[in-house]
Amino acid sequence: MVNIKKYFFLVLILLICCPVSAQLQRGDKYFNEGEFAKAIPAYERILKNKSDSAVMENLANCYRITKNYKKAEEWYSKTIAANPNCKSIVYFNYGIALRNNGKIDEAKNQLQNYISKNTNSQTAELQVRSIDYVMNSQSQVPLYAVWNSPSLNTPSADLSPLYFQNGLLFISDRGEKDLLNDENSAVSGRAFFSIYYAKTSLIKEDSIFYGKASKFSSVINKEFHTGPISATKNGKFIAFNHVEFKKILKSKKFVNRSKIYFSNYIERHWSTPSEFQYNSNAYSCAHPALSNDGNFLFFASDRIGDGSMGGMDIWVCRREGDTWSAPENLGPEVNTTADEVFPYLRNDGILFYSSDGLVGMGGLDIFSALKDTDGKWRNVVNQGAPLNGVTDDFGITFNAEGSRGYFTSNRIGGKGDDDVYCFKVISKFIRFKGKILTSTKAEEILANTKIELLSKEGRLLSKTTTDGKGNFIFENLLAGQNYLIRLDEKDSNISCRKKYYMMDEKDKLVRVTVLNEVGGR
Repeated sequence: MVNIKKYFFLVLILLICCPVSAQLQRGDKYFNEGEFAKAIPAYERILKNKSDSAVMENLANCYRITKNYKKAEEWYSKTIAANPNCKSIVYFNYGIALRNNGKIDEAKNQLQNYISKNTNSQTAELQVRSIDYVMNSQSQVPLYAVWNSPSLNTPSADLSPLYFQNGLLFISDRGEKDLLNDENSAVSGRAFFSIYYAKTSLIKEDSIFYGKASKFSSVINKEFHTGPISATKNGKFIAFNHVEFKKILKSKKFVNRSKIYFSNYIERHWSTPSEFQYNSNAYSCAHPALSNDGNFLFFASDRIGDGSMGGMDIWVCRREGDTWSAPENLGPEVNTTADEVFPYLRNDGILFYSSDGLVGMGGLDIFSALKDTDGKWRNVVNQGAPLNGVTDDFGITFNAEGSRGYFTSNRIGGKGDDDVYCFKVISKFIRFKGKILTSTKAEEILANTKIELLSKEGRLLSKTTTDGKGNFIFENLLAGQNYLIRLDEKDSNISCRKKYYMMDEKDKLVRVTVLNEVGGR
């Protein structure tokens, strides 16, 4: 009788453990292959029957990656409660989730917990500085008014808008899911992205209403993800992204790199797309942005070498007949070791893009940059709240006048995951241009030297570097404000001088700067 009891007890243990073990293997398989939406239910089933901090962490990571920050916050908190000695990265990710949920003070505490265990973490220090930036920006005069688009958004993800003809192009995963063939995004579990077009139907006060959105040309939209898209001013030449899931030979792995394609509008039809010559299975070429004349292509890529800063960088190519020049990295003023994505070139030549590697409001923030006379991109400016928030803000587009436009955000209060938001410029902008000299003589310049723009309270607003002739320029500044210029004392160009001069764009001496001691303030 005792042996029979032992036998049934053993069978019961096996019946309980085997399903849990199978679920764990399934969840880990999906997680390791980047299929986070599929990993979530597997992990949740496990946690209904047992407490496992490692599974909790993976579940929290799944929610964070799929941008469900409320659930991510919940499971990071449970992970730490279950195992206070968990990996320190949990504290960092918990802080990011809290920040994205608007819990700024709590986020700062968790990030500082991470820093106490990783004293040399520049990434965490950047996040803490960004939180301080958020707090200090509350008194900043806003540049834009922002509101949710009244007629474009759905409970799905709608993003990357672009003015096109008499309407708007954008991408969305609002399509029907393929339940038969399981051909949906493994990351989000929803339909794949396609490019949609919505025609303007009504203009009322500050809002533009659009008719029902329909999929763009079937020549452009293909299986799997398609978009974002960019177009020349005349609308006859487009560049867009397409992602194909190709199986690697002799392997079970798949390649799902973003690639750029081009198409021309000829005789009322879009031509068969041609592939960008620098596409690769080793890296992504994403978020194409054409200049008005189609002669320049900006894009985001994690390609290595040729000046790469790390992560996704912004690159540019010049059109040379039917081909493109070698990609040129926009350099350290624009790019960081983190991600710079979604470039957009406004009609006045100012480049807008998003970054999570610069001090900002949190997540991806929208920045602007200006090309100097020496061809280098500098004068990077955070566009501030309310355009930027604690979550991700990206994919901006302006109307022809530069007075209003659209952007994408996954901020709290939207209709879906990512939403399209409207904005209009509400503040007058000015330009601050001048030259740094080493004497009162205009020809004695201080070239290639880092300078900073500060508010009158001493808050850092922007950084740039003088060109080869000592010139600098700061764009998109609020009128009626007082600004300060500060030289970077660590710059080797000023380590042996005590006096500097600044001239305005009319070569009039406007200020003399004296350092108290050589190389110091």
